[in-house]
Amino acid sequence: MKPSLFLIGGQIGAGKTTTAQKLSKMLDIPKMSVDETIKKIIPHPSNEGKDTPFNTKELVICYNVFALTAEYLLSHNISLIIDGAFAKKSQRDLVINVAKKYNCPHYFLHITCPDEILKERSAKRYKDGKGVGWKAHLQLKKTFEPIDIDHYTIDTSKNIEKQLKDFVKNIKKL
Repeated sequence: MKPSLFLIGGQIGAGKTTTAQKLSKMLDIPKMSVDETIKKIIPHPSNEGKDTPFNTKELVICYNVFALTAEYLLSHNISLIIDGAFAKKSQRDLVINVAKKYNCPHYFLHITCPDEILKERSAKRYKDGKGVGWKAHLQLKKTFEPIDIDHYTIDTSKNIEKQLKDFVKNIKKL
C-alpha cells in the first residue's frame, strides 16, 4: 500500500483515540494525537484541570506539528494516523495539503456516537482526570465546521473492529 495519511476526527469522547489505536495496530503504522502532542510540547495547557477544550493557539501549534510530521513521514514513504477533533476546515486542509503535495492517498474518518454515550464517556473521563468533560464537548460541538470532504463515518456505539475492517477493505480496492 502506498504511504497514506489517515485523519481521525470528531467530537470529544466519541472514541477517536480508541479508533486510531485499533487502526494503527491493524495497519502497523504510527499514530499521533492532539492530547498527547499538546501535553508533550506545552507544559501546562490552558485546559489543565478544566472542562474546556484546548485554546486556539495551542491547537495551531499542534496542527502545525502534525503537518510537519506528516511532511517528514510521507516524504520517507511512511504512513501516519492523526487523531484530533479536526473541528476546523483549516485544520483538515493544513494536513491534507501535505498528503496532496506528495500525491499520497488521504482519508478522513469521522468518529461519531449518540450524545447519551458521549455524555457518559466524557463525564467518566473528566471525573477520572483523563480528559475534558461534557461542557467542553458542547463548546466544541458549537464551533465544529461541516466536513466538506469525502469521509468515512465510524459509529463507536457499534463494533469498531468490523467497521475498520470494512474501511480497510474498501480503501485497498481503490
